[in-house]
Amino acid sequence: MRNGAVLSVTRRETSLLGACILAAGLSGCVGPTGPVYGQWCGYQPDGVSGFERNVQLVLDGKPNARGGIYHLRVTQMNPMAQLEGAPGGYVDNRWVLSTVTAHGRTWKRIHLLGMPATQYATYDMLPDRTLVPHMGGESLDASAQAAMAYRLSVRPRDSYAYGRI
Repeated sequence: MRNGAVLSVTRRETSLLGACILAAGLSGCVGPTGPVYGQWCGYQPDGVSGFERNVQLVLDGKPNARGGIYHLRVTQMNPMAQLEGAPGGYVDNRWVLSTVTAHGRTWKRIHLLGMPATQYATYDMLPDRTLVPHMGGESLDASAQAAMAYRLSVRPRDSYAYGRI
């Protein structure tokens, strides 16, 4: 009888542990825990092998925020690197929004602080909220034209797991 009692406690504990693990795993699939300024995704060159990498960026903050925390996930698209188990990268740090005016135009510029040298750290925001890497200089037109191939497209707020990467 005693062994049966121990076994039933073990089963209950196992069930509870399994439920906790499942809940923790699914919690990442629901919405964000706080306000999200925006989420973007796209492809950018890795600068070394000639292959691209998938980039996902989430900026935490209210719609009128001037800064907050960003979350960036990069996945290598190089088949050889993937076969060799090359990990993607994940960076969390602060972002700051500035307003830039040049040639009679005003736009938003997002600075990602603490970004590794292999990633773009500054983006110009186009009127449709598309982010293009800032390529230097003060003209949005020149920057946007040179960087459009590396743009990050805005994800709609009603997309699955918006604000989570």
